[in-house]
Parts: sequence; structure tokens; C-alpha cells
Amino acid sequence: MTPEKEQRVNIQYSVKVSELPELLDEMLTTAEKKLGLVVSEFNRHNITEVLREQEGYQFSADKITELRKELADLDYRLADCTAMLQGMAQLKANPAPQSSPTGIENRMDEINDAVAKTQAMVNQSNQQNFEEDQ
Repeated sequence: MTPEKEQRVNIQYSVKVSELPELLDEMLTTAEKKLGLVVSEFNRHNITEVLREQEGYQFSADKITELRKELADLDYRLADCTAMLQGMAQLKANPAPQSSPTGIENRMDEINDAVAKTQAMVNQSNQQNFEEDQ
């Protein structure tokens, strides 16, 4: 693979809370399958036996490197799952109040108040300018 394909990138996207359990299930199922494949691959190559009987140092080093890369990829996937699960646990422990306005609504109230004050100042300034011109 080219180095470009080996690079990792962090992405962020939002999903509905109701969709998160299904997404986590899919990610964990994939991780579980991948872990099974890594273990099977390790057993299939019988690295310790190759070392003892054939002194296959380079073969063993190459296979171990491949397995480590797979395990690193799996570790990233599990870290993502852990972060999502912790977020879900925190959400369950501290549910958002249903009756209070969201942060956006609070900000919109502040913005609307500022707009109203600005408009009042513009009107007052226009009135003063009109009176001075008369």
C-alpha cells in the first residue's frame, strides 16, 4: 500500500442519540470479527514454531509487523467505541432538561435583544437627526 493509504485521519460527524446503539453494535461487531481474524492469522502462521524449527527470523518479523498493524487499527476502532460509550453513559447520567430552551435558543434570544436595542438606537438617532434638520 502507498503511504497515503496508510495514513489515518480523524473525522467527526453527528448522529441522533437513538442511532448510536446501532452504530456502536456495528462497530463492535466489526472489531470482534477483526480480532478473531488477527488471532486466526497469528495461529495459522505458527510464528513460534517457525522460529524454533526453521529459524525464520525475517518471516516471523514480517508477520508480527502485519499483526501489529492490524491490532493498532483495532485499537483505534475500540478507542472510538469507548469514547462513544462514555458519551452515552454521561448523557444517561445527566439528561438534558426537556422544558428548558437549548443553548441555540438562548443565544437567539440574546441576539434578538441586541437587534432590538440596536434598532431602537438607530430610530432614536434618526429622530434626533430629523429634529436637528427641522
